[in-house]
Amino acid sequence: MLEVLRAMREEFPELSPEEIFYMATLGGAKALKLENQIGELVPGKKADLIAVPQGQGEEPLAALLKAEAVSWGMVEGNAVDLEWNQPSRRS
Repeated sequence: MLEVLRAMREEFPELSPEEIFYMATLGGAKALKLENQIGELVPGKKADLIAVPQGQGEEPLAALLKAEAVSWGMVEGNAVDLEWNQPSRRS
C-alpha cells in the first residue's frame, strides 16, 4: 500500500498528502460502499493500520509517504508480526 501512496504522490504532485491519505482510507471505503465497516479509526469499524517512524517535527502524512520501514501493524484491531503476518506478542 505504501508503494501505491508514493506512486500517487509522484503521478499527481498537485494532490496534498491529506488528499492522498483520504483516498486511501475513508474515500476508498466510500468508493467501495464499505464506509460503515472500514475507512476510519472509530469504535465499531475494523482497524487495519501500520505505524511508520516519524522524525522530530515531521508532519505525520509526509513521514508516511516517505517511510522506508513499518514499525508495526494491526489487522482487524489485532497486532500482527509484519514479517510473518502472524499475531504478534503485542496482542
